[in-house]
Amino acid sequence: MAYRIKSALSVSSPNDVWVSTDSEEYAEIARVFGATVPFLRPKELATETATSADVVLHAINEAEKRGLRYDVLGLLEPTSPYINFSQLTDAAQQLLGDDEAENIVAVRESRPNSYFVQKDSKYLSELAERLSVVQSHARQNFGKEITPSGGFHMAKWIHSKNQKHSLHKKLSVIL
Repeated sequence: MAYRIKSALSVSSPNDVWVSTDSEEYAEIARVFGATVPFLRPKELATETATSADVVLHAINEAEKRGLRYDVLGLLEPTSPYINFSQLTDAAQQLLGDDEAENIVAVRESRPNSYFVQKDSKYLSELAERLSVVQSHARQNFGKEITPSGGFHMAKWIHSKNQKHSLHKKLSVIL
């Protein structure tokens, strides 16, 4: 959490870096590292079924009760800490510079291939046959895919208010 707070503080003022938690212990840690904890999260948003979108909508409503509104809203989850100041700055600039984009997420590259997957079986005969054919192929020749990394998710405030899910139709990505 401390690393995420430091990253956020490098691009925002302490009053604009909010931590949403239901734990007074985590709230105190957040305050020690310079974040604002304007409320403790309600119990219904501290369950296994609560989504990030639910938590973000709660924070938006709390901000608006305080008369606050921003151009960009960022979600930095502490479980994906390795995003630095320049990546956050670049993402915000890319999002604000694209009139059609509604949000932006960090992604990671992977080269998964169903060629290397076999339905459950006692023996891996299908997979063994495929592997014998592709041994001469470099994995770089397989198609590249991207998937959200959890590093960050930013959205234009105007598109976040009425969304029940965190990814919008016009999604930009940043590697």
